[in-house]
Amino acid sequence: MKKIALMVLTGISFVSISLLAFNQTSQAAEVQGEPILMKTNLDFLDHLKDSDSLLCLPDGGFLHGTAELSTYGDDKVLEYYNSDTDSNATTVGTVKKALAEMPQEKSSPFIFNLKDTRGAKPATQVMKLGLDSSYSSSKFSASGIRFAGYLFQTKGTAGDRLRYYSYNTVGAAGSKTDASKVYSSNTWNAYGWLVYSYTYTYVGGVSTYWVNNPNSGTYYYVINK
Repeated sequence: MKKIALMVLTGISFVSISLLAFNQTSQAAEVQGEPILMKTNLDFLDHLKDSDSLLCLPDGGFLHGTAELSTYGDDKVLEYYNSDTDSNATTVGTVKKALAEMPQEKSSPFIFNLKDTRGAKPATQVMKLGLDSSYSSSKFSASGIRFAGYLFQTKGTAGDRLRYYSYNTVGAAGSKTDASKVYSSNTWNAYGWLVYSYTYTYVGGVSTYWVNNPNSGTYYYVINK
């Protein structure tokens, strides 16, 4: 019997955010307006079709497609994942159904993994996403600036840019250097670009995501497309 790890996410919520704009030359953010109410969350995994394959990764989060894991600065492949061929993979519809039927009995084939795929400082592992492959994080929690559990990079494509989306809280994405500067300055919006749910943000090279004081159920989605 297959076992996959799932996480619990909250429903649609509204958050108060400030209108920010990034100066792409200096990569600095400035407050340009009063706080507004904005709907920034969708139901979990609604960006994928129910028939799409899905693989729950050992460290949390879901992969659709292919990915390679390596350490930053070292191209040696530590792990290779493929949601279409892995025997532990399932489908988006199966995951949604399991979440809808909570609570699960102990005999359920699903193990609900509440592990947060985030950290208090930038990640060191690089996930190279294949063409049309995507990663959906587990939910974020805690206060302060929280960083994605991975750095990301494209693989098998002519371009080097990835699309980022942020659900339930406006986040940011940028280069590894941007993330390091955010960490050292403790200023989440001083570098990189804002990331929303209603439109994607392109970031090139080795990149990552972070968010400040995430609302309950916050997660991000990154795709090589």
